[in-house]
Amino acid sequence: MGYLTQHYQLVICLQLSLLFFQCSAKLCSQEQSSALLQFKQLFSFEKTSSSQCDGYQQSYPKMKYWKEDADCCSSWDGVTCDMVTGQVIGLDLSCSWLHGSISSNSSLFFLPRLQKLNLGSNDFNYSKISSGFSQLRSLTLLNLSSSNFTGSIPPLLGNLTQLVYLDLSNNSFIGEMPNMFTNQSKLSYLNFGGNQLTGQIPSSVGEFANLATVHLSFNSLKGTIPSRIFSLTSLKQVDFSHNQLSGSVPSSVYELVNLTRLDLSSNKLSGTVELYDFAKLKNLKWLVLSNNIFSISNNYLTGDIPSSFCNLSSIQYLEMSNNSFSGQIPQCLVNSTVKFLDLRMNNFQGIIPQTYAKDCNLTFLKLNGNKLEGPLPPSLINCFGLHVFDMRMNRFNGSIPQMFAKSCDLRSLNLNGNQLEGPLPPSLINCRYLEVLDIGNNHINDTFPYWLEILPELRVLILRSNRFWGPIGDTKTRVPFSKLRILDLSHNQLTGVLPTRYLNNFKAMIHGENNSVTLEVKYLSLLNSSYYACYESIILTMKGIDLQLERVLTIFTTIDLSSNRFQGGIPAIVGKLNSLKGLNISHNNLTGGIPSSLANLTELESLDLSSNKLVGQIPMQMASLKSLSVLNLSYNQLEGPIPRGTQFNTFQNDSYAGNPGLCGFPLSEICDMDEAPVQPSSPTSFHEGDDSSSWFDWKFAKMGYASGLVIGLSIAYMVFATGRPWWFVKMIEEKQTTKVRRVSRRGRARR
Repeated sequence: MGYLTQHYQLVICLQLSLLFFQCSAKLCSQEQSSALLQFKQLFSFEKTSSSQCDGYQQSYPKMKYWKEDADCCSSWDGVTCDMVTGQVIGLDLSCSWLHGSISSNSSLFFLPRLQKLNLGSNDFNYSKISSGFSQLRSLTLLNLSSSNFTGSIPPLLGNLTQLVYLDLSNNSFIGEMPNMFTNQSKLSYLNFGGNQLTGQIPSSVGEFANLATVHLSFNSLKGTIPSRIFSLTSLKQVDFSHNQLSGSVPSSVYELVNLTRLDLSSNKLSGTVELYDFAKLKNLKWLVLSNNIFSISNNYLTGDIPSSFCNLSSIQYLEMSNNSFSGQIPQCLVNSTVKFLDLRMNNFQGIIPQTYAKDCNLTFLKLNGNKLEGPLPPSLINCFGLHVFDMRMNRFNGSIPQMFAKSCDLRSLNLNGNQLEGPLPPSLINCRYLEVLDIGNNHINDTFPYWLEILPELRVLILRSNRFWGPIGDTKTRVPFSKLRILDLSHNQLTGVLPTRYLNNFKAMIHGENNSVTLEVKYLSLLNSSYYACYESIILTMKGIDLQLERVLTIFTTIDLSSNRFQGGIPAIVGKLNSLKGLNISHNNLTGGIPSSLANLTELESLDLSSNKLVGQIPMQMASLKSLSVLNLSYNQLEGPIPRGTQFNTFQNDSYAGNPGLCGFPLSEICDMDEAPVQPSSPTSFHEGDDSSSWFDWKFAKMGYASGLVIGLSIAYMVFATGRPWWFVKMIEEKQTTKVRRVSRRGRARR
């Protein structure tokens, strides 16, 4: 009973304290409320100003809902006040759709007690940082990242001696990093990454005794890394990647026992890196050394990876690509805490044991561009939670593991450029999240894997240069390959007619309500977290050239069915795929004419129909293709005039070689007057039922011409034989008399 009494007394006490606290809390002062409302007037609210927030933070116009008759401390979104004094101490307007600029006399600088200011992910219209920011002497946090600021970083920011967190990343700042850090002893987080800064890293950065995070990546910084920076024992994260830094890495880096992330990739660093010394860094989770000139990822690191490297018990992200590592890949790197392992473009060799991945935690594995051989281990490809498996450009042989687990979580499977053979395993349909399947340039012997059509997320399918044979056949799935954007079946032995039913259902290749050309341009990303992003890269033949696309735009679409044995005509249904950038059906046995519906492919940049048996004329409507930069119609049986138009006027003779019946520019063969090209009409709208080539239009045109000629001659005979109708005869006689008079006058004039 006494315990309950004490309990109730405590509850009542807490409630009274809360009530007292609420009653005693001061409202926002009129002066500060007015300052904030004045600040609001500087901006318009545009959603595109915060588009970079999409996917990781909600964006909305916080200031838009500030009302003059409401208390700014308790009712205005993004405003934080000191509950005792009523002073504004925090302002978070990140991702708030702001568009405008901040002048030096802005009312923002009338908030002297402001401690935290976050204006990140807005659009300040490429203005400079105002000198007024230096008046906010109480600031501990300043975030101006991703907000379209430009100019140099003002040294006056050095007056903000209370700063703990400073983020100016992902803007357009230029010039050298200011030597502004001598008074900022409390600074713990510094991020100037993603700008255009030049010069050297100031040595004064090494004077921050409390510095834990320093990001200077994606600039143009030169010179050496100041050794004093790697003497800061408080350091946890260091990212100097994608600069032009040179010299060696200070050996003191191996003493940073609190270090969790180190990224020195894509510089010009040299010297010796002692990999076994990294084993001392027990807390290291992220290590990226690629693309430098080290003598041990393009760093040209050589030799084997030492076994002591496996003592990095906390490592999760390991990237050492583009070097000259050799020997075998330590098994401990797979059976460890590593989630992201990138050792591509080295000289690793040997066979991967079948039991290589007993305790695998991998999400991302890139071993492409090495000299690995033997069969692919099923235990590795079925690693639970594995999203990206990239083994292209190695020497693997045998068949692809036939059993993909029902729990398959793969997003990308890339085995291009090996020596794999046998059939494609039907168990791949267990990989329901698969977006990219690339097994090109192997020896796979199979019929077309129609069963892949049910994979709901498949965007890229590359089966080129294998031994697929037989007809593609028809589909029974209502919407097959619903998200497919890139299809490459070239250089196989496929036969039959072109797959009309598939072409009619490639919804992702058609602009419509859910696939607009106004969509924001993005790249196909298979992993995208706050720590790392993985962009898919593929090799395609575009515009007659084999290209490696390091990043693939999500709006990029192409079809390559070249170098097979397809027969029959080109289905007019192809004209529905109006988002296509490339279409290649060359080197087949196609017959019939070129369908005029191809003029509907308004975004087409490359069209190759060469080395077939196509007949008839080139449709004049195709002259309206304003994006077309590469055209190859050579070695067919085409005839008649070549269309004239903006792009057609740029094509050379080789676009039409091997078609002796063609005439007109750029060929030397001049067209007869009745063959001369006419002004092309607008592309005709596509009718779904129309599945024939342009011969259909010509056939009926000729039929109409012939029947009209017969009827006309019959009427003429009756008129002149009977003299009726008399008005028609009179009209003809009058015109004939006039014609004779004109001829007589011209004759006299010549005399």
